[in-house]
Amino acid sequence: MPELPEVERARRLIERVARDRRIVKVICARDPLVFSGVSATRMRRALSGCTVTRSARYGKQLWIELEL
Repeated sequence: MPELPEVERARRLIERVARDRRIVKVICARDPLVFSGVSATRMRRALSGCTVTRSARYGKQLWIELEL
């Protein structure tokens, strides 16, 4: 489990390098724990072409907001 400063550092990095940029390529490993109920192919298609609008965190939870 990451520590709080590590999560905040990741959030700041995402803001600096990915905000307002379009996702042009997605690589997904086949992992049934991560992709439970959703195929890696479907996830790849859903994320491709989206724009990163914001990253945020709540405690140790980190998320990225996307725009289609």
